[in-house]
This record gives sequence, structure tokens and C-alpha cells, in this order.
Amino acid sequence: MKPLMNHRSGMQPKCHGIGLFRALVVSALLAMPCTTAFGQYVEASVQLPAAPVPGQVFFIRVLMNGAEALRTEAVEPLYEGPVQYIGADVRPLAQSEGSAAYVDYHFLAFGEGSLIISSLSVLYGGSPIQLGSWHVALGGSDGVSDGVSGSGTQTGRGTRTASWIAPEAVRTYEPFLARVALPDGELVVIQSLAVPGAITRPSGDGPGWTVIGTKAGELNLPALDLETNGGRVRVSARRVRVQALPQATAGTRAVGTWSVSLKVDVAGGEAHTGDSASWEAIARGNGSAGFAEPPMVRVIGPDGLSVTLLAEPFRFGQAVPGEATFAGHVGAIGTFVMELPGEYRVELEPYPWFDPASSQQRYARTAPVVIRAIEPKVAIWVPAADLKAQAVATIRRLAASEDSQWAQALVAIELDDSEGIGLAFDQLSETRPSIVDRRLPWKWAGPGTMDEGMAALAFIGDDPVRAFHEAARLERWSLLPGRAQLYADAAAIALDILERPIALLPPPMALGLAAVLMVLLAIIALIGPFRHVSLVRLAGFMVTGLAVLFSVALTLSVAERIEVYFVSVGGPAMAVPSAAASVLFEARPGSVGRVLRSIPSWAFVEFRDGRNAWLPESGICLY
Repeated sequence: MKPLMNHRSGMQPKCHGIGLFRALVVSALLAMPCTTAFGQYVEASVQLPAAPVPGQVFFIRVLMNGAEALRTEAVEPLYEGPVQYIGADVRPLAQSEGSAAYVDYHFLAFGEGSLIISSLSVLYGGSPIQLGSWHVALGGSDGVSDGVSGSGTQTGRGTRTASWIAPEAVRTYEPFLARVALPDGELVVIQSLAVPGAITRPSGDGPGWTVIGTKAGELNLPALDLETNGGRVRVSARRVRVQALPQATAGTRAVGTWSVSLKVDVAGGEAHTGDSASWEAIARGNGSAGFAEPPMVRVIGPDGLSVTLLAEPFRFGQAVPGEATFAGHVGAIGTFVMELPGEYRVELEPYPWFDPASSQQRYARTAPVVIRAIEPKVAIWVPAADLKAQAVATIRRLAASEDSQWAQALVAIELDDSEGIGLAFDQLSETRPSIVDRRLPWKWAGPGTMDEGMAALAFIGDDPVRAFHEAARLERWSLLPGRAQLYADAAAIALDILERPIALLPPPMALGLAAVLMVLLAIIALIGPFRHVSLVRLAGFMVTGLAVLFSVALTLSVAERIEVYFVSVGGPAMAVPSAAASVLFEARPGSVGRVLRSIPSWAFVEFRDGRNAWLPESGICLY
């Protein structure tokens, strides 16, 4: 072989090869140490197939020890013979020490004779590495190949013989392309294909079929008798060996190239004991996507023990078919409850996958995710002295109305009896009109009403959740919500409620009364005895416009208040409306949100952090 001449730089890397190899050799493995233009040592070797037969796809492999696949580029060889050059692919090769890559040059044999390659070369880092000339005998029946055997002879008048083009051996769940080719390389379209023990589907590109063997053994590509535009075509049966996957990969059925990812979400971004966290583990691959199993995840709690999931992980996935491959992903979502304070380590177990290019089992890994759960903040409820004094004044005013229940509440307040205050609140709640509980749009909550007294009594008590609920309800419906807003703000601070819905428009009842008043004034001005006075008539038109504005504001006010909100008193949040259902997480006292749906004794709610759950009506206060 002539020394290598680098046509780009004029350098001559030291490279020793051989010349023409004997035609009867089954395989060749010749090492040629080469120093590239960048001073990197690369050892190149060539592997030849053993006498490919007509109709067979075969390859010539160039192994490059010390090379990186990203810097390796195939060059179309110069050749002569009854073959068709299909293309080449470059892949990395895993090994214990150093980097390596290989280049496969694929050919289709369509006749007997010899393949003579006058120039075989690769580019590495932009510099060519010449590998000399090579000879491959065609037409034998023994040896190693990745194609099929077949005949190119005529079997009768108007009938041609074709051959299956398929690998000689694959692994279970390794998709491969099966095609039928005539001796001249022309592919024949197959309308349907059924292979026992395999899954078949039309290839994404071209007339072939993608075949996936589901168990070890042999697949029998059937004999076919096809009618084509060029006449009848007869195809002989072809067997493909299906080898079992390694034990670890057999559990995942991941064949091809795969990677994994892990994500953990905690509602609200801050983890507290009693909260739930969800993990999402995804395996993405190109090969057996659609047949692979999702990754396995384990959660280690602060005590070093595995944390049990709330339910079986929810599986999902997607696969897009291509030519002899399925690209996509498969994943799982699981949820667990952080019952203890401390660190929770979410680990994705190594995900085994089989690389058919190198016939090696590999593992996809990703870093674990650690989250820390802390004890929830305990609400400290100490009402401000000035607001408490105003609340006591409200109770005194109501007690002066000779209502014995309000008088009992005042006595409990003067004695600083928290239990007595709570008992008085419960008794007054039982006498509250149902119209208040149903939050109807025409509800009135103004100064001196029972709602104001209930908000004041709750504010004086020792329960910040009750104080917030009563104040927020009064604020939502009161025409002058100033004091109620102060009550609600103080309770929200104690409960660590950062934001809450506040009505911008006056309550519907006030706007409705104003609209009715404007309508009456407009009728008097436009129909009454003074309607002929121009100023009165002008005032009538103006009042009519105000009536329209108040009506629009009334509609907006009702729409603003028609959404039902809640504050939780604490307790389990369920997956379904049943006391026997699994607990998603513990709702902390003071958790707020909106009600999406209600059924007897249960409400389906959405928390401010986006979580959804079913809560019993006894565990929430609505407003």
C-alpha cells in the first residue's frame, strides 16, 4: 500500500497496511497504526464478510481504536463488481479503556463474482486515512453475514425469483427491516405480511416491513408468490434467528439507544410534613419504543426506609414509527406522602438497555433528586388590641338588643373564657338564616347585621381559621368592608395566606337597589307631569344611563361573587369522595382555594398551589 498523503495539509501520517487480500479468506482483521494530523494515535482495522450471496445486504467494517465517532467521517469507496453501495454509518464503540469507533460500509449483492474495492478510506478530524484496496468473493453460501441468501435464476417463463433482505440474527424486541429484492437490486412491494411470533407493520419509508420478534427462537419470513407490474415474482422463505436479551434488559425490553430523566414536583414549591410529592421518570429511546417498560423509582425517607407510594404509578408513553425503528418515550408518575421531617431521596434505578450495534448491555443513569420536608408553620393567633376592642364593641351593641345568646357571648368575652366564646359561636351559627350559608347574590351583610357580629366574635376567639372565614365572608358581601378587611388581613397573616380573592365591586344587593332607584327616577322624569320640562327630560335620560350602568355593574358583581372559595380547617385530602379512599396529602389548616364541584358531603377543590383533591364539607368553610 502506498504511504498516505494528506491532500489538505501535505502531511504524511505513519501508516502501514497490506495490499490485495486473498479471495478465499473468510474474514480479515488487519491493524494499521496511524498518527493523524492532530498527533492523535488511531489504530484502524478492516473486517470483511464471508462470500455474500446475491440478494444479501452485507457490510465491510472499519474499526478505529483511539478514535472519536464525532470526528470520524465515512468516504464512499471506489469499487467494481455486481453490488450496489447503500451507504455508511459511523458509531461509537464502548470499551474499557480509551475511545473507539467503527464505520460500516453497506452493500447489496445482486450477482456472483467479485467485489474489488480500489480505494477504501475514512476521514478523521478532516484528514484522510487510506486503508488500501480489497477483494470480496461473491456467491458462496457459508460464512458470516447480516443478509439473506437467495437465487437470481429464472424459474419459469415470466416468473422471477426474489430474495428476502433481512438480518441473519436479531434480539428480541429489536426492530429490523425486511424487504424483498430482485437480483438486480430492485425492491418489490409487499402489500401484507404476517410472521408468527412477531409484530409487523409497514416501514415508514420504502416498500419494506418493520418486524419485531417478541420471543427467542426463529422467525420464518414466509415464501411469497407476488404479482407485480413486471410479472410474477416468487420469494423463498427466510429464517431469522431471534436471540434472547440479557436478563436485565429482558425486564425493560429497551433495545436501541436510550436515555432517562427524573423530575420531582412538590406542590407550592415548599415541602412540609403531610404534603405529597410526585415524581416523573421517563426513558427516551430510538429502537423498541412502544414496547419498552418505564424506569423504576424508589424513594428513601429520612429514616432510611423505602417510602410506599400512594398508588400504582401511572404509566404513559408515545412511539413514532420510522424505518426499522420506533422512536419515542415511556414513563411513569408516582406520588408519595412525606410523613416525617427531613430529606427524601428520590432515586431512579439504573435503566438497562441493549445496544445492537455493539451487542452490549448498557445502563442509563441520572442523578437522584433530594427534597427536604419541614414541619408546617404553627399559626400564632393574637388579635391586635385595637381591632379586638372594636370587635368587643360590636358584641356589646348586639347584646344590648336583649338577645340572650349575644349576652352570653359578651359574658364569655368579659371572663376571657375561650371555651365559652366557642360555644356561643356554635349556638349563634345554628340560628343563622340558611340564606347566609348559601351565599345568595342578594345577601346583605352590613353594619349591625348578624354577619358583622359573627365576624367580630370569631375574631375575638382563639381559632384563626374561623376568624379568617367569617371576616372574608363579611368582606366579600359587605357594602363597607373596611373593618372586615382588617379582620381578614390579620387572620391571613397568622395563617400565612399570601394572597386571597377580594371583590372589587360593591355587593349585588346594593347595586340592585341603586339600579331600581334609577329606573324609578327615570320613569318619573320621562312619564310624570313634569316630562315636558326640558331639564327634567334631560335628567330623565341621564338617570336612565345611570340605571344601565348600575345594571351592568350588578351583573359583573354577581359574576365576581359566583365563584365559591374555601378555607380548610385541616384534615386528609382524598383521591375520590370516600372516607375509605387513599389519602393524597394532609390539607393544612388555613389552606385556601376554590371549589370546582360539590356533591352531598364532599367538595372537589383546587388549592392555590394547583393541587386538586376531594375534601369533606366538615373540613372546609365556604365563602
